[in-house]
Amino acid sequence: MSKGCEADQPFDTDVFSSTYKDDDIKLVTEKTVKKLANGWKTVKGTRVMKHNTGKYHYRIKIDSHNRNNNPYLMIGVSSCQKVLGYSNGVVFSGNNTGSRTGKYKKGSSTQYGNNVAIVPGDVVHLIIDTDKKSISVSLNEKDLGVLDNDLINNCVLSVDLYSTNDQVTIL
Repeated sequence: MSKGCEADQPFDTDVFSSTYKDDDIKLVTEKTVKKLANGWKTVKGTRVMKHNTGKYHYRIKIDSHNRNNNPYLMIGVSSCQKVLGYSNGVVFSGNNTGSRTGKYKKGSSTQYGNNVAIVPGDVVHLIIDTDKKSISVSLNEKDLGVLDNDLINNCVLSVDLYSTNDQVTIL
């Protein structure tokens, strides 16, 4: 079973942490998580990304997403600490217009605009460049730009789900 983010992990072995997750997040497999009840809950990856160690690519597939309740989920990075929650990420909306999809960083957000809604089957691609301290994001190969240019040191993948039965997989 996966450990917390206390040790470096090779690129091809990143999985969701069984230690650094909220109780309402179920590990379906080491690469797939499912939300069990409503309310924002976080799960982290195990691979620590330190400054000046190159680029890390994550592809996260949206397996299922409840668009009727609270149609949002967040994908990004957070600090490598037991405390759950985001430092920075992208909030994806599942509503019909995608009008609330946007960048989120430490309590503030910037919207991307309309027509960036997510549906099951969509793939979010994060590129974490620890040399440039930046995070870039795309949705289904559509570039959404640079999310952050002030990346924290010792960060890990972080996914925050809200609605019951939301499910994502690291590809």
